[in-house]
Amino acid sequence: MLAEATWLGFALGVLKVGAALGFVIFVHELGHFAVAKMCGVQCDKFFVGFDIGGYKLSRKVGETEYGIGILPLGGYVRMLGQNDDPSKIAEQLKESEAAAQDIDDSNTKLIKGPGGEEYRVDRRSYMAKSVPQRMAIISAGVIMNIIFGFIFAVIAFSLGAEYAPCVVGSVSPGSPAYLAGLEPGDDILKLNDRENPSFSHLRQDVMLGDVEKGVRCEVKKAATGEVVSVTLQPKETAFGMQIGIAQSRTTELYPELFALPGTPAAEAGFEGGDRIVAINGEPVSSYRDIQIQQFAALGKSAEYTVERGGGDGQTAQTVNVQAPPAKVRRIGPKLAMGPITAIEPGSPAEEAGLKAGDVITHIMGRRVGAAEPGEASWDPSTLPYKLPLEEAGEMELTVQRDAESFSVTLQPRAGRWFEEPTGPGSPFALTTLGLTYQVSTEVAAVVEGTSAADQLRPGDVITLAKVAPPEGDDAGLSASSFTFDDDHRNWPFFFNLLQRAPLDTGVMLTVKRGDETINLNTSLSESDGVFQPDPGLVLQKLVLVRPADSIDEALALAGDRVWTDMTSVFRVLGKIGSKQVPVENVSGPLGILTVAYKSAELGWSPLLLFLVLLSVNLAVLNFLPIPVLDGGHMVFLAWEGLTGKPANEKVVVALHTVGFVMLLGLMAFAFSNDIRNMFGGNSF
Repeated sequence: MLAEATWLGFALGVLKVGAALGFVIFVHELGHFAVAKMCGVQCDKFFVGFDIGGYKLSRKVGETEYGIGILPLGGYVRMLGQNDDPSKIAEQLKESEAAAQDIDDSNTKLIKGPGGEEYRVDRRSYMAKSVPQRMAIISAGVIMNIIFGFIFAVIAFSLGAEYAPCVVGSVSPGSPAYLAGLEPGDDILKLNDRENPSFSHLRQDVMLGDVEKGVRCEVKKAATGEVVSVTLQPKETAFGMQIGIAQSRTTELYPELFALPGTPAAEAGFEGGDRIVAINGEPVSSYRDIQIQQFAALGKSAEYTVERGGGDGQTAQTVNVQAPPAKVRRIGPKLAMGPITAIEPGSPAEEAGLKAGDVITHIMGRRVGAAEPGEASWDPSTLPYKLPLEEAGEMELTVQRDAESFSVTLQPRAGRWFEEPTGPGSPFALTTLGLTYQVSTEVAAVVEGTSAADQLRPGDVITLAKVAPPEGDDAGLSASSFTFDDDHRNWPFFFNLLQRAPLDTGVMLTVKRGDETINLNTSLSESDGVFQPDPGLVLQKLVLVRPADSIDEALALAGDRVWTDMTSVFRVLGKIGSKQVPVENVSGPLGILTVAYKSAELGWSPLLLFLVLLSVNLAVLNFLPIPVLDGGHMVFLAWEGLTGKPANEKVVVALHTVGFVMLLGLMAFAFSNDIRNMFGGNSF
């Protein structure tokens, strides 16, 4: 029954997406058709999809054949004397002229061809219409897309459109947000000149905004309630421009994947939809609260109090669930310690005078990284998990700064949360001290009992890691490869990803040993006495519903949405190929279908808002002054209006050929990006 329900849901989703995309095409062609009829043009065909080889479903009503073609890659309106192929201008004129042979002269009109020759054509042919009329016919498709995009938005906001509020969920160590002192739970009230922004507005301003000026924010601090002004300077990463903020989450578990497979949470007794209200007796009401209480319970079993059920007017049950701590997963190498990369403002590390570039060599007299045989040492990769478990009190660090070695004493702070290296290049973080650091991928030692213990040697340098999750992995991980060198300091990000990976995940390491390069197959194991703060729970993302209180508000929200989407298209076009919009981010038809299907799964409002974006994109892109597109036709019509005759056929053919090759190349490139993104895994 479950499999049948899943397939039924998939089929309904596909039908919903197909109908929605078909409607966007229909609206575009309806614009051309309606204005052509208003101008008195004879329309022979109106098709959604192309009837290649005569395969179609159609019916003729009056003079027009209406139908659906077998190839669903667009649509067209066939008008008397009109053809999109520029090499057939003469044929268009002859077709219009032939149509005038058997009709009264009062229903014909003299027009000029590209060479100045005159043709007597049927007044109902496309070529017989004035330049302004033909411009109206050509531009009508684009205008209809914008009009219906606005209508889609009005309906979506009237139903209640979902949006992610601009609340900080987590901060990536060493990122611009980290250096600005932002914390989980901070609420961004103003973004540049926009009041009450959504998380998507933040994402757009980071990716498409002015890099030099940065992103100006007014932030309400979760800890104090104070409103402060900060300017975040986006940083280039493998994912494009980033500021290091992740979307916030709720206190409620996802209905289906509520815990990662193979984690303590998956076996503890949680259920989908449970809402966490307390941890170890401490009330929690936000994602920030959960992170603080999980960090406070690091290394210990925690009691989660959840509310279960309560839908359809029923009373929710209060249930206590005991969750054992999750062990840290690793493959075995103990790496050499790297330098401090960032100091958090106002942190114990800043007060102690530590600086970026310093290297921590000892903590409380114990060496960090390499050690003599039998000597206890800290592993830089597990240090963020183990250091908070030390008894509270002052902590002595020995630091190397250039040629100088000195000691400092710090007082670790309480009430913190774990800071994960969530992206390529992210460093490890010691959250209680307020600093971040990198590691070298030179092997200092090997942890006994791990799969790498008999394969790696001190002095080996790890240059590449390939992660291959098992088939049917429910955690949603994909095959990924990680490069390690001075330009790709990805070990912390890689190590953090391993914490989400199933234990039977395969990891292949490429290692440089002297002049030799070797590949080693390793596997994950759990570390005794080293624990993660999260037992493996999967919390829902924080999403609110913004219903319009009146039709005026719906119209205003819809107008803002259409304008934002429209201007974003121009901003993206202007930055494609730059560090803000890498060419690898350009999506093709498969990418569009994937996003459309995901939107359809979320409900009608998300699908309608996606159609707003798609309609506006189609309008703007189709009106660019590129031959083959409607915008290119407008340029040739403008030339005809200025000179009194159509553009030279050879020139038009040459320009259309160039435009066609450009579009074909762009489509092939976008399609290859889709294939790589869907099947090629990730490379960092």
